[in-house]
Amino acid sequence: MTKTSKIISICLLSIVLSHNDCGIAQPLPQSDAWIEDFAQLKREMETHYANLEWSVSERRMDLKQLSRETESRLRQSRSDSEAKRVIESFLQAFGDGHLKVTWPSQSAMSFENQAADSKQSLCSRLGFKLNQPASGINFRLLDCFGELVTVDSKYFPIGILSLPDGKKVGLLRIALFSEYSFPDLCESATTQMGLKKKDDPCDQACAARVECKAADMLTAALERQLRALDGIDALVVDITGNGGGSDWVEPAARVLTSKKLRSPRIGFIRHEHWIKQLRERLRVIEADTDFERTSPAQQDLMLQAAQIYRKALSEAGQPVARAMLWENKQPVRSLVVKDLLFTSGTTAYLDPGELCGTPASEEIFYPSRYAYHEGTYSGPLIILVDGRTASSAEYFVSMLVDNGAAAVIGSPTNGAGAGYTDGGIPTILKNSGGNVKMPDCVRFRADGSNEVLGFAPDPLIPWGLNDSPYQRAKRVLKTLTYVMRAYSKKL
Repeated sequence: MTKTSKIISICLLSIVLSHNDCGIAQPLPQSDAWIEDFAQLKREMETHYANLEWSVSERRMDLKQLSRETESRLRQSRSDSEAKRVIESFLQAFGDGHLKVTWPSQSAMSFENQAADSKQSLCSRLGFKLNQPASGINFRLLDCFGELVTVDSKYFPIGILSLPDGKKVGLLRIALFSEYSFPDLCESATTQMGLKKKDDPCDQACAARVECKAADMLTAALERQLRALDGIDALVVDITGNGGGSDWVEPAARVLTSKKLRSPRIGFIRHEHWIKQLRERLRVIEADTDFERTSPAQQDLMLQAAQIYRKALSEAGQPVARAMLWENKQPVRSLVVKDLLFTSGTTAYLDPGELCGTPASEEIFYPSRYAYHEGTYSGPLIILVDGRTASSAEYFVSMLVDNGAAAVIGSPTNGAGAGYTDGGIPTILKNSGGNVKMPDCVRFRADGSNEVLGFAPDPLIPWGLNDSPYQRAKRVLKTLTYVMRAYSKKL
C-alpha cells in the first residue's frame, strides 16, 4: 500500500468512526422498551391519575406536544439513565408533588439487613420511625426570642418573640403532621395495650388502635404546649419544610382555633380502587347495630351516610374514556366524582364527642376517632410556610384559612395537594420496573379550586436564595411586625 493509500484509508476510517460517534448508524439501546413503558404510563394516567383533566383545563398543558416530545427524547436516549431522566421530566411537567416515579434498586438487600429486619421492634414493624425533622426557621438567632423548654418540646418546640411595640407572639414548630415520627408514643401505646414483646401479634385492627392511641398522645402534647404559651397576643405556627404526614392533621388544626372547622370537599376517581373503599365504608355502616341504641339525630346521620355512599358507589362504577386528553380534548365524563364526600367522610363538621364512637362513626366523620379539645388556643393565628410545605401541611393551611381561622405568611407552598388513599394504586412499568405513584383523589378549596395549586401567602416574605438562617429569621420578624400592626383587627 502506498503512503497516499494509507492516508486515504486512515481518513476514511476516521470519518466512519466519527459518523458512529454521532450515533447516526448505531441503534439506540432499549428504545423500544422505553417507548412501550411510556405508552403504558399514559394508559395508567388515563385510568387513575386524578389531576390529568385539571392539567389541561387549568394548567393549559399541551399534552399532545408533551407526549410527542417525550417519545422523541426516549428514542434519542443513549442509556437507561438518560431514559429515566426523560420519564422523570415528563412527570415533573405536571407540577404535582405527588406524581413521581422511583426506580428499582440495583443492589439486593444484604444478609445483614435481612437479619436486622427480623429483629425489628413491634413499633418499627408498624411503621413508627424516628426521623430527623426539618429544622424550620431558627428563631433562636434573634435576640428578641425566648425559648420555652418543656417535656413536650421534643415533639413541638415553642417560644416567644417580643416585638418592638411590646406585643408577645408565641411560636410553635410543627415539623411533620404524623404520629409515626415518634416511636416512644407507640411504645407507650403498645404497653397500655399489653403488647410488650417485639414478636407480639398485631393485626390491622390492632395497628389502627395503636395508631389512634399514639395520635391522641401527640394531640395531648400539642395542647399542653399551647397552654404553656400563656399571655401571648398572637400565635405563629411554623410549618416551613413540613412535607405533610398523616390524618393526625385533623385534630392538630382543630385545637388551634375555637372556630368550627368544616372539612373541605374531596373528589374521588371512578376506579375499582375507590369502589372497594366505598363498598367497605358502606358495609361498616350497615353492619353497625350499635347505632340502634343512639339518639335519633345520630341515626339520621347514619342513614344519610349510607345513602351518600350508595350514590358514590354508583358513580364510581361509571365507565370513563380519557385517551382524548393526549390530544388536548376534554372527556365527556370526568374521571373525578365531585360534591358527594368531604375529606372527613359524609359530614363536614360535628362537635367533638357528638358521635358515640361506634364502628360507623369514622365513616361519617373521621376526626371523631381522635380525642381533642377545640379551641385549646383561640387567639389570632398566623401560619408560616415555604416551598417545602406540602401535602397534609397544605391541607392544614387550607382548612384553617378557608374557615377564616388564620392568616398565612411566607413563600408559596409546594403544591402537592391530595395524595394516595389506602396505599394508592400500584403502577409498575413493565420493562424498567419503575414504580409510579399518582394521586387517586382531589381536595377542593372553599372556592372550588384544586389544592394542588398550592397556597400563595399574603404577605409574601422575600427570602433570598443566599439568605443565612439569621437573615431568614430576621425577615420573618419584620413581616410579623407589619402583620400585627396592619391586620390586628382582622385577625
